[in-house]
Amino acid sequence: METPRRIWLVICIAGVLSLKPTPASAQAQGTTTIGVIPLSVVAENVCYNNWERVDITGQVQVETHVTIDDAGTFHLVQNSRATGQGVGEISGANYTYDDYSHLVLKSTDPLPFDFRNRQTITLVGVGVPDQVVRFYTVIRIDAQGNVKTFIDTATVDCS
Repeated sequence: METPRRIWLVICIAGVLSLKPTPASAQAQGTTTIGVIPLSVVAENVCYNNWERVDITGQVQVETHVTIDDAGTFHLVQNSRATGQGVGEISGANYTYDDYSHLVLKSTDPLPFDFRNRQTITLVGVGVPDQVVRFYTVIRIDAQGNVKTFIDTATVDCS
């Protein structure tokens, strides 16, 4: 079994998803926001064709529901769906991905804080081995309860 290898990665994110929850009141109120993070990644394919570079494009659609209750507990439910495709720069090999994740976060920690959520995308190859891209989304919550979600470190290994 081959060990996971770090990839050379260029992530171009056109925007960072920003959310602001409704402040606590006599009865806790929440907000739901839907946003899209464009995804453009150039990754070294560790599984096929002598480390060929693969251009990966797509988007991550994120739906986030945030509530801060009267006790100051921060509740976050986030659903995300990553969809897109990749193309080998030399071989022209094609890949697709369509993956979903669900996160429930409840915290009494004082704001601000960051939470790192590990996610996985399976690049399904057409006539070539599949690849698994593991990356972190960072959910950053500032002192006012504003939420930003962005993509962080990624690795690739063979499935």
